[in-house]
Formats: sequence, structure tokens, C-alpha cells
Amino acid sequence: MSDSDDEQEGRDRSSVGLGYPGHQLAKALQRAEETGDPGAERKAQNWRQVIAGMLDGVLHIGSRTPIAGTPAWVTLDVVTGGFATGSMLAGGDLQKHERDIAGRLGIPVGADTRKRLNTYYASEEGLAELNETLVSGRFRIAVPEEGALLVLAWLLRHGDISGARAVFREIFPFFDLLRFFPLPSEKPVSSGDTVFLQDVGATIANLDAKRPNKRIESQAEAIRVWNPFYDRMVTLLLETVDGNLPSVDVDSSGKPVRDARGSYHLQGGRPFTVFPARWRERAGELLAEYEHLTSRYTPSGSRLRRGAPFARVLDIIERSVESPDGISKKDLGYARLALARYLAKRGVPDSETCRRGRAVQEEQCAGPRHHEIARVLAGRLQELPASEGLQDISLGSMPVDAEESRRWGVPEETQIPQSLVRKVGRAQVAPVEDLVEAGYITSADTLAVVLPQKTASVLASQMPDQELCRVYSELYRAFRRRRSLLLLNLESQVKLEELPWVAQLATHASISTTGKYVARDLLTETATLALQHFPQALLPNKLLQEFRSLGRQAELDLPLLDEVAADIFRGRFSAKFAHAAEVAATCLSDSLYQRYYEIDYRKIAHFRSSSEEEKADAFSKLCTDRAESGSGQRWSVAENGKIIEQQQILTSQNLAVLFDALKLRERFDKDLSELPTTCFRWICYRQQLPPRTHHANLIMLKNTAYAWRQMIFFISLLPPNKQETFHTWANDWFRSQRPEFIERFAPAMNGLGAVLSGRDISADGGRRFLGWSTGRHWLSPQFE
Repeated sequence: MSDSDDEQEGRDRSSVGLGYPGHQLAKALQRAEETGDPGAERKAQNWRQVIAGMLDGVLHIGSRTPIAGTPAWVTLDVVTGGFATGSMLAGGDLQKHERDIAGRLGIPVGADTRKRLNTYYASEEGLAELNETLVSGRFRIAVPEEGALLVLAWLLRHGDISGARAVFREIFPFFDLLRFFPLPSEKPVSSGDTVFLQDVGATIANLDAKRPNKRIESQAEAIRVWNPFYDRMVTLLLETVDGNLPSVDVDSSGKPVRDARGSYHLQGGRPFTVFPARWRERAGELLAEYEHLTSRYTPSGSRLRRGAPFARVLDIIERSVESPDGISKKDLGYARLALARYLAKRGVPDSETCRRGRAVQEEQCAGPRHHEIARVLAGRLQELPASEGLQDISLGSMPVDAEESRRWGVPEETQIPQSLVRKVGRAQVAPVEDLVEAGYITSADTLAVVLPQKTASVLASQMPDQELCRVYSELYRAFRRRRSLLLLNLESQVKLEELPWVAQLATHASISTTGKYVARDLLTETATLALQHFPQALLPNKLLQEFRSLGRQAELDLPLLDEVAADIFRGRFSAKFAHAAEVAATCLSDSLYQRYYEIDYRKIAHFRSSSEEEKADAFSKLCTDRAESGSGQRWSVAENGKIIEQQQILTSQNLAVLFDALKLRERFDKDLSELPTTCFRWICYRQQLPPRTHHANLIMLKNTAYAWRQMIFFISLLPPNKQETFHTWANDWFRSQRPEFIERFAPAMNGLGAVLSGRDISADGGRRFLGWSTGRHWLSPQFE
């Protein structure tokens, strides 16, 4: 992947510039202007906040605490790219439930309402209410701060006075800004082996956001408004024809045909020859009707286009009303042809043939629109708990009943379109595997969205009682919804244990042997699921967060590595990367992977006796040397990308760590050969998609190279005979692709074949496939 367009001076950047936020603001403003989408306007406002905060010095992007005076544990509003907006998710305007509680307690709504609510829940009476909430489990935690006073209440009830004081000292200074009490709920917190991708509240919002399809609405308008109007124009013109109606030669399908000179063979009378009584008055009335219709509807572009029959015939009628003698012979000839073509296609207006054809068109736009049916589905879900998944998935597919028909105006027995059934299906409660198989979970990123629901239950099992299990489970899920910040200087994201109220629970937690096994099993099952269905993709950072949590619970030492962003990389890796490389060296020595990427694992073996600092330095230098970077060239994103790619090669970017610790090779067994096969198909597909932009092409090259590396890893785990079987299949598949791709990608295939046969990669013109380049990539399609 080449990114020379994005070069910036200075390798040691201490802050983040305004270029990215400015670009995102421009995109949001453009979308808001083009579509009127309220969501785009909200995004634009968020980016305005980011830019204003950066310019004013209020926001320090790249820090764990981007808002001065605000602890790292505060949940911030974070937008794309990890930029904090300056808002706090537990702060802002009072929410409905806060107003309701204030009303119940007789607290007036004003500037100090939130502080008074927090103070109430920290009082003896409020703590008693929170303890009742703990026992019933009827609460929800949307952001982690909302669990703080629940934990404080539990600590006090169990005699941990010092722990409760520690929590109170941390949160009290923010009583006026943040809410530290939970949301009331009618149903208790639930846990189990099932998950849901999207809660009922979000599903209702998606259904409510369904808007009329402009193309379909335009088509329906044409059928119901403009086609009948055109029929009336034709009827009016036919009254002026003297003799036989105009006709034209047609082919067997009824389509008008031209002769050898390109002309139509017209016969019959000519329009504007006779004028029945009141014809001009009626023509004027038709033109007035057109003006009235255009005040309510907009004719489609195809009708208004210059030379289109509708526009031209309308213009001729208008001029005939003003001056019948002012119509040219050319226009008279066109009017005659337009009538002949209409009659050939539809017959005389109001004839059986014409009515039948118009009825077919009417059927096409009959029935309710998708946005109307979406309102019915939203109504069905309205009374369900908004923060939970959908237990009864049939609610998304049942036909419209009589009561719904009366309420929403949609005909009874209307079937629910499959696209809307799928929208509701995203909220269904089901095992993860079922959601993957059903196509609702379509990537490892989506898998990362649902996994916290299962991880939360596993980790909560270390708590001493059911009440605290519920609190911890809700805290964990809420924490995992926090968006990561953009960080510099190898700073780490805030961990759950850094939240003051969670930190105080550590002394009360105990990990049982059963808990360890459960965590290990869930980690193994999820890693297998991700690699089996999405073997071509890097495991996303959000999913790795869950893997780390489960690994700690299972007491596994897993040096799992987040994907490093090339635009903020500072040229140095932490010692954890060196540890991961050591694991890879153990797993991949004397393998196809080692030979293909020409890795000297002896250099990595020397790391074992070094200090953590020395390991980090040595590994960083090895990656830089392998990337042939640091040769005096100016700093660029592409230079960083080359170094990061070498890090991924040396460590295998989590594959070796997971396969080694979880014994995944045995898990896949006979299915292991499917992993490189899936990767290769995906690479061929992605490489042949036409790139829309230069940047899209760079992303494609990077992602397909990463998929190629994962493919090489999986092939390396196969025995020699299956490696040869895969190579034979891959060559056959490759030769069935488009000629342009075969010619362009042949060096990569030749390089793989050479290494598989024990020869140098450059034999037969082979080349190693890497994703980053500081010049034009040799695999770039010829669109550049």
C-alpha cells in the first residue's frame, strides 16, 4: 500500500492535526446538504465541537485524558478515529428517567437537579432504594458511571466502609455533571448463553428511520398522475385528426420499426386538421390542470427532457391554443408520429387494450410501501423493553392483522417484505453461532459487538453473590460500549479495573477453577468461530479486548496485539510485540511461512535473555530494518505502514499466539484446509473489484496482502501433501479468473509456487506480496 500523498514532515509528532477532523466535517456537511439526513447534521455538529476544542486548547487529542481536569475513567463522547468531542456520555441534558425520578422525589428540574439526584441516592434513604434495586435486579446501566452508586450501596451493606469511601471520594466532585445512579427497568437483568446484535430500542429507531424510496415513489407518481394526464393529451390530439387515425409499421412484438433510410412508415390522418367545438377551451383547461399538478407533483426528468414525447406534445398543444397557424410542419409531423407510436403501443385511450396495460402498471405500484409497513413493525415492538433483545422473532414476519390495519392504514394480511424481516431479525436473541450462520454476524467486527454479552456473564461469575454478578455484568457490557480514544506515545486504553467503583470489587472477587475453564472454553470457541468464518481478516481490536478479558479469567498469558494505525505510529513497539514474535518463532520455525517471508528466527531467539526495554528496542529495529526504512527518506504514513506490516509478519498478528495457547490446530482438524481456500477466494474477488478512488485502491492492497499473509500461515499448518493439494486447487481457481487479473497477479502466484517447491521466491518471475509501498505498488490496477 502506497500513501505518498499523505506525507507529513517530522517523525516525532507530539499532537494530532486538524486535517482529519476537517475532512470528516466536510463529508458530514456534504451529506447533510445532499440528503437532509438528521444523523449527518449531528455528525457535523460533533466534528465542529472537536475542531473548536482543539483550536481552543480545551481538547488534547492523543491523550488518555483529552479533557483537562477530567479523570480517565469518565466515559467520553468519541467520534470516528478516536477523537473526543468534549462531551461526557453520563452528562449533558437531563434524560427522561432523571426527570421522572426528580418528579417522584419532588425535586424541581433546574441547573442543580442532577447533583440533588446523586445526593439523594448517596443518602440513607436513597441507598436503601438502591439495595432494593440490587435485590430485584430491575435496572440497566447504559454507561459505566451509572453503576457507581449501586456498587457503593453493595459495599456499605457488606461492611466495606473504606471501599465505599474510596468510591465516594472519586465521584463526589462530579455529582453536578454526571449521573451515578442506574436506569429503572421493568425486567431484571438477564444472562445466559444467548446474545443479540441490536436491542429493541435501536431496532425501533431503524424502522422509524425508514423513508420512502424516491425511485419507487417517482414511478408510482408517474403511473397514477402523469400517465393518465398523457392519455388525456393524446385524446385531445386525436379529436383534431381528420380521417383514419395515424399508424406506423411495427415488428412482431408491436414495436415501431424504421425503414432502410431510418424513417417511420406513417399512414393515416394528421392532427390539427379539424377542431371540434370548444376544443381550444378544453385544451386550455388541460394546460391549467398541468399547472395545478406541477404545484403538487414533479414530473420525472424523462418527461421533462428536451425532445421527450410528453414535453414536446405538451408544448405543441400550448402553442396550438395560442396560435393554431404557428405550428411548424416539423412539429405537426412529430405530433402525428407521437400519436402513431402511442396507438401502436397502447391502443386508443380508454380502449380495452389501453385500460388493461394501465391496470398492469397500477398493480406494480399498488399496496403499501416499505416505510409504511416499517411503522407497523415498530408499533409491534413499542411495548417491549428497549434495552433487550427480541425473544419472539415471529413478530418480524407475521402478516398485518386487523387491528394493525385499522391503526396504520396498511391492508390486512399484507406480507412483511424480507428486507424488513431482516431488520427485525437483528434484534433476535440466539446463540452466536446461529447469528453467524443466519448471516446477521457478517464480520469479526460484528462478532466483537455481541461477544461482551457472553464475556460479561463469564467474568461476573467471580463475584460473591447474584446481586453483584448482575451489577458487574451490566458494568462490563456498558464499558465495552465505550469507544476507544486515539492515543499517542504507546499509551493504553482505559481498562475496566481503572474505574474506581470496579477497582473496589477486586477484593471481593474470586476466580474458581470452573470459572477458568468456562472462560477458556468461551475464548476457544469464539476464536475458532472468528477464524472459521472470517479467516481473511485481522482480528479487530474490539474483539481482542474480549479475548484479553477471557484470557485473564482463564489465567492465560496471551500477548495479543492490537492493529497499529500507520498515521499515528511513533516508530517503536512495546515489549509485548517481541513476546508475540517469540511465540511465532516457536510455532513457525522451518515452515513455509518462515521461508516465504525469509524470517531469521535466530534474531528473535536472542530476545529471550534481554530486558523488556531491550526487547522493545531490538524488535522495533528488526521491523524497521526488514522494511528497509530509516534510509533518509522523509517520514510518511507509507513508511510507517511498511514497518507495521513487518511487525505483523514477524508476530503473525495473533494467529500464532492463539493457535499455540488454545490448541486451535486440533480444533480445526479436517477443516483447516478450508481456511486458506476461503482466504484465496476472497483475495481474488477483492483484487478484481474496480477501485472507486486512489485511497480505496490502497486499502484494497493492504487488506488483500494481510489476507495473503494469513493464508500463508494457514497453509504452513497443513502437512506437505495437503499443501500441494491446496496449491493445485489455487492454480486452477486462479486460471478461471479474468485475464487482466491473471496477468497482474501472476508474480504473486509464481512466488508462492516457487517457495512451496523449495526454490527462491524470485524463480519464474515470482514476487513477494506485501501491502505497503512508498512508490506505486506493482499490483495496483491500471486505473492510476
